[in-house]
Amino acid sequence: MYEGFEELHESNYLSINIGLVTMNLVLAIKNYGYESNIIMGFNRTQKVNELLEVEKRYRPELIIPLGNSEDKGKPSYRLPQSQIMEIR
Repeated sequence: MYEGFEELHESNYLSINIGLVTMNLVLAIKNYGYESNIIMGFNRTQKVNELLEVEKRYRPELIIPLGNSEDKGKPSYRLPQSQIMEIR
């Protein structure tokens, strides 16, 4: 499917797609009354594949734990808009 793509172009394309899928999945999880958290900061080692029972040929890019909570979540830190984008 990606034969004509250079490696960087393929990586960028797949990153955008995984972001869109993740956004929709998290919104659907919330719609069903559950809470979730997107985890991207983890060491992508073979141990992760073993724990998640994912085949060796796949590389997990993010983890989305979900469940119920009686405790109210706390917002995470976000960089100010002015530091991550420029509006022209």
